[in-house]
Amino acid sequence: DVQFHELICERSGHALLLHTWRGINPLSWTLFTLTILHRDLVEIAERHRPIVDALRARDPELAVKAIKDHVLTLGEEVSHDLPA
Repeated sequence: DVQFHELICERSGHALLLHTWRGINPLSWTLFTLTILHRDLVEIAERHRPIVDALRARDPELAVKAIKDHVLTLGEEVSHDLPA
């Protein structure tokens, strides 16, 4: 998961995006997803499939949509599943 996201940030050529990604301690977020949200690694990997498909299709609009959906879905799940 961490390597997948870092690769996308690197390939974007956007230095601030890569710097920000590295600054949020992504490994901690993956551990959080596994332990607090009780997701497994296969499920986490499968969530990236729409992004990979869009990148393989070389469709920037679809890639943007897939990435936005990925981020927003995780955000909704985190806010819903956090212990009160």
